[in-house]
Amino acid sequence: INLFFVSCLMDELPDEILPIVAGYLPPVNAIQLNNTCKNLHSKLSLTATCPRQILTKFSRQDRDNDVHYGFQIPVPHQVSCHSMLLSMIWRDRGCGNRKGKVFVVAEEKNHLNGRSGQPFGGGRVAYTSGIALHEEQRLDITFQPKGNETYHLWYVVGHGGGHSLRLSNVKVQALVFDDPSRCFGKAYNFLTRTDSLRAWDQKSGTIDHIDIEQFVLTRGEHLLPPLISFADDENVSEANLQRKLMGFVQSLQESWTEEYSVYAKIMAEAPPQRGFGGQELHQLNNMQVDDFLEDRMDFGEFVVPED
Repeated sequence: INLFFVSCLMDELPDEILPIVAGYLPPVNAIQLNNTCKNLHSKLSLTATCPRQILTKFSRQDRDNDVHYGFQIPVPHQVSCHSMLLSMIWRDRGCGNRKGKVFVVAEEKNHLNGRSGQPFGGGRVAYTSGIALHEEQRLDITFQPKGNETYHLWYVVGHGGGHSLRLSNVKVQALVFDDPSRCFGKAYNFLTRTDSLRAWDQKSGTIDHIDIEQFVLTRGEHLLPPLISFADDENVSEANLQRKLMGFVQSLQESWTEEYSVYAKIMAEAPPQRGFGGQELHQLNNMQVDDFLEDRMDFGEFVVPED
């Protein structure tokens, strides 16, 4: 089908219908639709955030065939989210039988789940992996979140002596419906590139309890190109864009604090686990997730090149 013809048809749809249509498309097709013409690019405003590391390592040795709760997967709530990519390096124990698996489970927001007694805490299984290999492999998990749900990683280690499941370099990346000025994407990428949204198993983030405006001003080189260059042709002042950006920076910092608190509570309540040995954990320099630019996405096998 001629893309120009499709873009003309889509351009006639009401603005509130376009995100609904794009929501039925896989990420690569949604981005292609977003990039068919300038008008659709402005109306949909799909933006790919930078990959963000949430955990450096996650090692479990629950030697049974039960499913166990791992951690919550952070999905942006400040804007509507089209797709999420959860990526990691994972492996089984390295020899013998392989039994380790991971799951993504959706729960209704504000649901008081009884995680003891119900499989997956009564949630909906949105994704089930294959069985982990003995060698380190990259695992990409793509899902399209619903606004009334939260998402969580569960896992199985497997029954028997010596079994373990080892995750490292766990990252998230979001494809979101931004505004034409891309304020949310700029704020998210700014905080990611300044190492302000650190992995939960590292020390607390660098912007806790500080003046957000002063922080942005002193680290402003990470906002290049200037924010005003992302504005559309309407009358949008740089001051209004700056205020919107600051609001997103503040909100994202608060979200990180909540994420960290939830993770810390889960770890405090979890049974003691033996982590990675010194020779097993390394920097995985050759297996890093690429740092993707705006309107370029890597959701598993799908890669959309820049214009």
